[in-house]
Amino acid sequence: MSPEQPARILLVEHSAVEATVLLEATERAAPGRYEFAVVGTLAAAVKRLGRAPTDCVLLDLALPASQGVAMVSALRESAPATPLVALSALGNSQQALEAIRHGADDCLEKTGFDARQLARTIDLAIERGAARARLLKLALRDPLTGLANRAHFEESLARAAARAGRSGQLLALLYLDLDGFKLTNDALGHDGGDALLKAVAARFASEVRAGDTLARIGGDEFAVILENLLSADGAAVVARKLLAALEAPLLIGHEQVQISASVGIAFRPTDGMAAGELTRAADRAMYAAKRLGGNRIGSYSRLLNAGSGALERLHRAARAPVAAVAAGRRVA
Repeated sequence: MSPEQPARILLVEHSAVEATVLLEATERAAPGRYEFAVVGTLAAAVKRLGRAPTDCVLLDLALPASQGVAMVSALRESAPATPLVALSALGNSQQALEAIRHGADDCLEKTGFDARQLARTIDLAIERGAARARLLKLALRDPLTGLANRAHFEESLARAAARAGRSGQLLALLYLDLDGFKLTNDALGHDGGDALLKAVAARFASEVRAGDTLARIGGDEFAVILENLLSADGAAVVARKLLAALEAPLLIGHEQVQISASVGIAFRPTDGMAAGELTRAADRAMYAAKRLGGNRIGSYSRLLNAGSGALERLHRAARAPVAAVAAGRRVA
């Protein structure tokens, strides 16, 4: 949002009459300052937050069949940094406090509201949201590569696992470790090693979807969270793209540097349900691939042991050697 553009406000309100009253009163109090979109359910709000830029959410806590302030937590999960102002029933101070405890920036009484006060509250929430976003970026980004850092990765994986549990959709975790990075880093020197990591991160970033989480989780270790997969083959295709991204040499200073990576894949629910189980499985799969010479894909998934057909499909999708690991045992 620029100073010349109206703030994009998502109003979550089931009553068309009450939504019209609020919009008209706010327009009179702050002409042209806001551009409203209105949805009538929590599900519709979550869907819109996932596809449309939003500067602030106004949430009626009295939606039919709703769970009150629990809706604040649900919206926070969908859009952690988006400012959110709750609208509560007249005189319900306890509900207002609970809404703020669940993550709302503020809570106003819906009945007999002051439109000017609402406008001020929206503006302050947006300013606080911008400051929070700046702090989150500093706290959750790797300063060298600009990718998500380990803290961001762990939080994102926990949320992704919870979403996959509710939706029943397939989730994949990819662990990547650069092959022989220590020797290359020693040869290039500290600055050259940093430049190499930045170049690798840029190539990896060009191969993942906008909604996927790409993180640098250690010195030369990276991870990718892939949600809403249609099949395990989809994760293998992404893994192969990441390996292929390193096939061309990288220009570091005046030197052409060749580097490869080992990739481990773990799936939810076949390799584990919780985030910790998935990270352990992906890590073991990655080291299995590395032990077989690197520049290849390893999978911990039992899916690969279901028969030769599954393994052959993954070979065709990945076009790379695959090391399968089951119950801690390497299966070539």
